[in-house]
Amino acid sequence: MATWNATKPSETQTMAGPLTTKERKRILFICTHNYARSQMAEGIAKALFGDRFDASSAGTRPTSVNPLAIRAMREIGIDISLHRAKRLKGLEGEEFDFVVTLCSDA
Repeated sequence: MATWNATKPSETQTMAGPLTTKERKRILFICTHNYARSQMAEGIAKALFGDRFDASSAGTRPTSVNPLAIRAMREIGIDISLHRAKRLKGLEGEEFDFVVTLCSDA
């Protein structure tokens, strides 16, 4: 079983302390089906950088979350079992600071 050894900065490492919801940058991970890669990226971003980023994911043609992605994330201590595939069109009008595509068709 793999373990996740990455560390995230503690509040004592930042001069101003934790960011408010308004100050956190919004990041969107996009993949065609919002099936695995984008869900995993959202989970990792929330687990490691949730104090600095508001992470979301969506797909152009969403299906469902891949059970193997859920299992792989569980192996590194991150639970995405409650994630649901989301349609990119449902986020129209929302603003993001960063948008990351994780497949060539998205």
